[in-house]
Amino acid sequence: MDSKPHIVIVEDDISQAKITARILQSEQYDVTLLYSGEQLEELLRKRNIDLILMDWVLPGKNGFETLELMRRSNVAVPVIFLTGNSDEHQIAKALDAGAEDYVVKPVRIAELLARIRKVIGRAGIGNSPAQAVEGFLRVVNGDLVSGNSRQHLTESERKLMSLFLNNQDVLLSRNDIAVSLWGTDTSSDSGRAVDVTVSRLRKKLSQVGGTHLKIRSRYGVGYVMEKATT
Repeated sequence: MDSKPHIVIVEDDISQAKITARILQSEQYDVTLLYSGEQLEELLRKRNIDLILMDWVLPGKNGFETLELMRRSNVAVPVIFLTGNSDEHQIAKALDAGAEDYVVKPVRIAELLARIRKVIGRAGIGNSPAQAVEGFLRVVNGDLVSGNSRQHLTESERKLMSLFLNNQDVLLSRNDIAVSLWGTDTSSDSGRAVDVTVSRLRKKLSQVGGTHLKIRSRYGVGYVMEKATT
């Protein structure tokens, strides 16, 4: 087992990829550089990977298609997208598909390193013992479970669930949530990412059932987790 976290960069801009790889190596990460989704699929069968930094635009399968294939194959390695497009619909599409985070190009190194540390630091959450949530609802190995119903949670969703559970009946602003999840505030595009992540978690809570906990929005302010009164 490698002593350093293993990060794979999937980027077809070779010069930029090499610069990013050198920076990560200087931060004591084990880095593998790939140039296509097909190369990533092959590596996933051979080596343990802790985190993937993936460009949206790739030869052959693009980054989004590669991520979709990973998730359909039950590959849960965290993915941070590197994208030159800050369009909120594309960002929402990536998060809905299971990406943990995104960084808009041109990449700011300090921001990228902070986001990497956040995801790597959360990597052990899914290995913790079963956590009682409410009623028959619980988190087991990173999955939301109720009876025979189970929904996989991404790292961002697990982090958000923990935040809500530790602050039940407390109104959390979108800024509070963004800082907790990604170390950034809603002055950036992370405001939209908060809404998308909350929406996904709401849907999964509804799908597993077995709880009276609801995530409610407070228009223009934020979100609160509380027991439904009806």
